[in-house]
Amino acid sequence: MSEMVTRVDFVALPTKDLPKAVEFYGETLGLERSVYLEERNYAEFETGNLTISVIDAEKMGLQHAPIRSGIALHVDDVASSRATLEERGDWLNAAHARYLEVRRLLLIGRLDEAEPWLERAERTLRTEMEPATGMSLRYARAVIELARGRYQEALTAFGGAEKWAVSHGLSKSYVNQVLRGARQPGGGILHALKMRLVRVDYYESEEK
Repeated sequence: MSEMVTRVDFVALPTKDLPKAVEFYGETLGLERSVYLEERNYAEFETGNLTISVIDAEKMGLQHAPIRSGIALHVDDVASSRATLEERGDWLNAAHARYLEVRRLLLIGRLDEAEPWLERAERTLRTEMEPATGMSLRYARAVIELARGRYQEALTAFGGAEKWAVSHGLSKSYVNQVLRGARQPGGGILHALKMRLVRVDYYESEEK
């Protein structure tokens, strides 16, 4: 541990709607509110080892610059916390919690368990309100379809064959030919799908 720096006192998170942010951190997440000075454009919430200071930066004369990396909040029971978020109407974070479980299951190769979680997340999330999380769910869906060899379904999850072909610099007719089974997927498609071709060779058995 540094002899000079011993801990982090607080982290500031900018918002353009302080009352709404106060409701989210205090009521939806249930964090203890230690300070709320609306006339000074900030509020503070305690997590146990870090203070979250929510500020209306523009009203303080500062530039509003969202923190893209975010802050990871720990919970002991993800399923219970997700259910609580759903009960309180926080569909976005509830869907994200489901996605985290999907990702965990995919990483350890448990596709049959991941798919029901993904289906629930897809039903929960309102993608028109949160396109970034929706994109993560679509990517997870595509990974499952790829692992099962369902290329058409995978490309549909990626947003359609033609859109996918253009985004990866591939010929639309080439991609459609592969989907129809008229051509084998080449290096361009395999690379875009983060896959590789493994060739099988046959050898004479040494057994007599």
